[in-house]
Amino acid sequence: MWIGVFPSFFDRVTQGLRDDLEHERNRRLQMVDTASKHRAEFAFAQLEEREISDISS
Repeated sequence: MWIGVFPSFFDRVTQGLRDDLEHERNRRLQMVDTASKHRAEFAFAQLEEREISDISS
């Protein structure tokens, strides 16, 4: 009687864990992409600022 319940229960739990892991992975990848984008923009802004200060001196 209980034997038929367990595989479907474990399948649901396993699928739920996979979904949670995939969601967390995608969230972290998005954070890395955002940080990389802002790092590049910040570095470019620093170069522009340095060029402006070099021209002014």
